[in-house]
Amino acid sequence: MKLRLSIPLFLVASLLVSLAPSQSATPPKAGAACSKLGATKSHLGKKFTCVMNGKKLVWNKGARITLPNIAPISSPTPTPSPSPASTSNPVSEIRVSAFGISSLGGSVGLAEISATGFKSYRVQVKARDSQNTLLVDSGITNDSRPEISRQLDFSKITCGLVVFTILDLYSGENGTGSNDNSESNQLRIPACTNSNSTPTTLPSPTPTPSTSSTTSATNQNGCISVYRGQFSETGCPPQDPGLVTDTGQRDGDSCNVVGTRVNRLDGYLECRYKKGREKVWIKLNKEKVAFNSPKGNSVDLCKINYKDPSNPAPFTFGYPMAKPNSGTPRVGSMRALIVPVEFPDRKGEPGVGEKIKSQKSKMKEWVNHFSKGKLDFQVDSIDKWVLAPQPLEFYDRGHLFNYQNNPDGTMTEGQKGLNQIAQDFIDFIDIQVDVSEYTVLYLLWPEGPDSFKTDLVPHQQLFRTKSGIFPISLYTSTDSSVNRFGTPLWVIGLGETTHDWMFLGSAPGSGWPFNFTAAQNGISLSLGGWEWFTSQWLPENQVFCETSNSLSSTEIMLSPLEREDNFTKVAIVTLDATSALVIEAHGVDKWSSQLIDRRFPYGFYGVMAYIVNLKDYDYRTWTVTDINPWGDTLPEDDGNDPRFKRPAYYLPVDGIASNEYSIHAGHGFDGKKDMYRNYISVLGDSFTIKGIKVSHIGTGDYETIRIEPIK
Repeated sequence: MKLRLSIPLFLVASLLVSLAPSQSATPPKAGAACSKLGATKSHLGKKFTCVMNGKKLVWNKGARITLPNIAPISSPTPTPSPSPASTSNPVSEIRVSAFGISSLGGSVGLAEISATGFKSYRVQVKARDSQNTLLVDSGITNDSRPEISRQLDFSKITCGLVVFTILDLYSGENGTGSNDNSESNQLRIPACTNSNSTPTTLPSPTPTPSTSSTTSATNQNGCISVYRGQFSETGCPPQDPGLVTDTGQRDGDSCNVVGTRVNRLDGYLECRYKKGREKVWIKLNKEKVAFNSPKGNSVDLCKINYKDPSNPAPFTFGYPMAKPNSGTPRVGSMRALIVPVEFPDRKGEPGVGEKIKSQKSKMKEWVNHFSKGKLDFQVDSIDKWVLAPQPLEFYDRGHLFNYQNNPDGTMTEGQKGLNQIAQDFIDFIDIQVDVSEYTVLYLLWPEGPDSFKTDLVPHQQLFRTKSGIFPISLYTSTDSSVNRFGTPLWVIGLGETTHDWMFLGSAPGSGWPFNFTAAQNGISLSLGGWEWFTSQWLPENQVFCETSNSLSSTEIMLSPLEREDNFTKVAIVTLDATSALVIEAHGVDKWSSQLIDRRFPYGFYGVMAYIVNLKDYDYRTWTVTDINPWGDTLPEDDGNDPRFKRPAYYLPVDGIASNEYSIHAGHGFDGKKDMYRNYISVLGDSFTIKGIKVSHIGTGDYETIRIEPIK
């Protein structure tokens, strides 16, 4: 379940036409149209060939251009200082990326760098370590293409900082002059241990391990570029503010830096925001104190539902959630299988069995907690690479199909084509194991920039096995999800499987990082409060329910959704027969991401509110629909836009946000990382909607709110 949104077909077509660059200026891209059979183009270290596909000429997937390893040079030499570019002969912007680090600890192997955008073809690559030792000097390269790729040998470095310098030795149109230009990037070798220092340990959840090789580098603005495979994302992820000296600070005293902590024997003080962007110390206990919230009215009054008779989709957003297929129940037991697949031209890396073991464990733990033990989720695996009979390109052909859904819910020819890809996988996996014994298959690929890119997610479709025809879901870990966004493999799989369990997802806040079914590569790994309730997984004694007609001023304590406990998780006030106000708390805890560029800020806490409206929405304007095979989306919708009629929308806080949270959620939302703060209340903030006011009146181990009617 990637972040995907639906746009009417005519709008998609008009946007694609208006935004498309001319073909001659566009780098070759697998599946894109080309004009001459047999023509070739090189781009970022790959050679693309124009081939006939059916009746169309398209670029193939490209073949990696093999480059020789360059031995490190140990003698230090000064880094050349680039001369200013001539104003009469401006040098194009140089873009540099580092990718392909082959291990995370100890000896690090090969990395490859690539750069494009040169004015000339005379390019030089240099790399130095933190001691200014020259590791690589490619010499001046006279190349026939405006990009360069080189492999760098880091085998003699166990940790530290490596600086790449890419020099564009542009020397004028006639080959004379000295108009050099350069671009530098830094790459920090991970798993670096400094024996002379002791790391500061803050009370925080165990970091979530990334499933792909990941490195990071800090730029001049203090922001971090995170490199995974061939992709990089640059943001300003949270920086650890550290511990401060205990000088007798008290709960409620002013503090300076949000997220700093003072250790105490029974817990710690944390600097947090309050109304007006003030900063105060808040006491947090090691052992959370139990509490009893008021019972409210009968929870049955919050079990509202509505099904649009013109909607052919089986999903509902009300209570109870729609009943799933017998093979993928929410209550009982189901079987899933993890299969690692390699290709004749793309071999798998060692250690896949251990990787799968950790993913299986996390899957089962998540399901057991959020289903409250109602679902026995059995996950088997093939713990070695299964070799596909055809090369990767044979299977990775999603670019040939239109991903747009039919408004009437019927299957398109493009979706049939995707199902055929899934059938091609099932055919050879079925030789290894009886696929008919499983209702869900999770496929894993070798790591790296050339891995599988088709977004293949058929839900409970009929597939042929050696034992007959059975409904099976098949989900893949696409290269963009794992390498670009660093999404753990177990998150990708369960994110899709929630749809088999009939979670509609994508609301409130499609792509927003506060709900597992809204953004599987987001920050919160918890179910949203409303769908957790409607799934009948959340015990009713963890739900506060009231109606707007009978509401009186009531104070309620909420436990963050991301924490494992048995206290109140969600407060619901029904507004009428088909709509409700929902309030939930969020915080840094067990079920929140700890990826370097994908986590809540230090000192984060908050309450969020949203309106569920079961009647006034149209799934045909927003249902999940891919625009291309790797899940990219059009930019018009910020995920909470009322023009796209979803069944739930987050509410902004009253007035100006009192926090300054900057949440790097990735997946196309980097430029919007500051917008979330407007929807998160901190101590003293409030929400007001339809004659009801929700005030945030307490914080600490839990969040305390007051819900009251207003005139």
